[in-house]
Amino acid sequence: MKIYVASSSRDLARPRRVMAALEAAGLENALDWTKDIDEAAANGWKTDREVPDDLAIRSAERDLDAIFNADAILLLVNAGGTGQWIEFGFALGLNAEREEHDPMIFVAGDSKRTIFLRRKEIVGKYPTAHTLVSRWFATDEEAIQYLIGMHENS
Repeated sequence: MKIYVASSSRDLARPRRVMAALEAAGLENALDWTKDIDEAAANGWKTDREVPDDLAIRSAERDLDAIFNADAILLLVNAGGTGQWIEFGFALGLNAEREEHDPMIFVAGDSKRTIFLRRKEIVGKYPTAHTLVSRWFATDEEAIQYLIGMHENS
């Protein structure tokens, strides 16, 4: 199973820990986007605004390609970031539009971070949103164990 882990770049330790745990269990990481953040930091770029257009566009395209080709997306909800919500919206749109390969979408973390995550019924209410979010988890560890179990049983 190929998984894309979406999270804020403000706390790289969290997605790196989750990616490492999933990879150690034999799941494939769709993309380690944290390397792009490391590259930006090495060049002294501290915000998205400072990253040159060519690198920003390349990074965004790689992220979206990875989501497009993933079997599952795990959104790690946190207090910061905007890119993770673009990635989440992109994955939701894929599920609404594609029949041949709908990525499973999982959410771990604070379900009250946004009004749109309060109840899965909100996301699932609309006709194009029949199976948008597969499962919510209170913690990263719960999500990791669930995904490892799915992988082992497949």
